[in-house]
Amino acid sequence: MKDVKSRPQTRLTQVAEELHRLAESIGAGHVQISGVDLKISDSVILKVKQKMTGSKVIFDLKIQALLVSKKKRESGRTRKKQKTGKMKQRPYGVKALKKKYAGIWRMIATAIKKGEQPDRTAVLELDAVSKEYNEMTSPEWAILWQKSEILILQCVAAAQADDFVGANEFLREIGKVKKSCHKMYK
Repeated sequence: MKDVKSRPQTRLTQVAEELHRLAESIGAGHVQISGVDLKISDSVILKVKQKMTGSKVIFDLKIQALLVSKKKRESGRTRKKQKTGKMKQRPYGVKALKKKYAGIWRMIATAIKKGEQPDRTAVLELDAVSKEYNEMTSPEWAILWQKSEILILQCVAAAQADDFVGANEFLREIGKVKKSCHKMYK
């Protein structure tokens, strides 16, 4: 008698196993997307369409789940439901907050490029806006955002210590991270 596990896998069994892994992951309340482990709530919608066209059978599976937000995990409350269209839409005010952040950072970076100390109030304001914006970052690019935030803090610290050569190195690195992030997610 042959062992079932010793047979080579067919594409059919590979697909079935992948669906099984996804089902187990969803049943456990988490999924992994772009290498990021996300917790999902019980609010899950499953739509299955099956149709036959010629000699093909087409299965369309659509699974939609709400993420468990950090706020919900901490306080037990859920976030307001966000509108969604063809593209993922961000919460209200995020674009204005990002523009504010970019403007403050541009002012600080310009001072550093000129070899001047960044304005203390601008640095404090950048930190406050950053904390508010961090709560709204998408899990897809949150890691890159955090990396650039660390580089920005190091850049400002170097400039405040009158190390403008080091600060300009950080500026170049920040530009590279920003460019790669925008290339992947914009």
